[in-house]
Amino acid sequence: MNKQKFSSLLGDTLAKLATWRMVCGVMLISNLGLVLYMFQLETAEKTIIAPPNFDRPFSIQGDEVSPSYIEQMTHYFAQQRLTYNKRNAGSRFDALLPFFAPAAYSSMQAALSSEARRISRNDISSVFHPMAISIDGMTAIIKGELIGMMGSRIISKKVKSYRFEYAYRNGLFSIVSLREVLETPGGDIIEVEEKEGGGMVDSIDAARSDTEQQEQAL
Repeated sequence: MNKQKFSSLLGDTLAKLATWRMVCGVMLISNLGLVLYMFQLETAEKTIIAPPNFDRPFSIQGDEVSPSYIEQMTHYFAQQRLTYNKRNAGSRFDALLPFFAPAAYSSMQAALSSEARRISRNDISSVFHPMAISIDGMTAIIKGELIGMMGSRIISKKVKSYRFEYAYRNGLFSIVSLREVLETPGGDIIEVEEKEGGGMVDSIDAARSDTEQQEQAL
């Protein structure tokens, strides 16, 4: 009797053990599949992002970014670079610097630091009003009205265009080049001769020259 009871318990135990082995095997396969799926999501999923201060969502997939992302970042960079006054120029330029690619960082840091000192010393301010933007791959050209002031006096008001060249690698979006350009009647793009301060805006000497010419005309 006891022998039959023992054999029955042993059989039930072995059956349960086999069942648990099967369950563990299924769970192991399932977990491995989940790991592979998560890895695939990290490497191939298209991510939709709607960051603060941006009015439209954009996508990032692998090493590609959508034109919407480039457009909105270009608007942000242009405002950081071209809209300022003597009190905030330094902080606005400092916020822009980390976005420059390593190859351009040192030269832009020196140029922007020098320009911020001149802006503060001469009470210069600037406002950029975007009018149009075009995107071609990882290059954007933004066009707008740039108003320059010395103190409370407007010293220049011109329509200007700026070309931003970008790179996106390993999750890092960076500015490779930032230059003022001219568009010819035939549609060709010509780089403006680089000036002190990164070739972006009229120098203080040019502003003074404009002011002197206006005073002479009066």
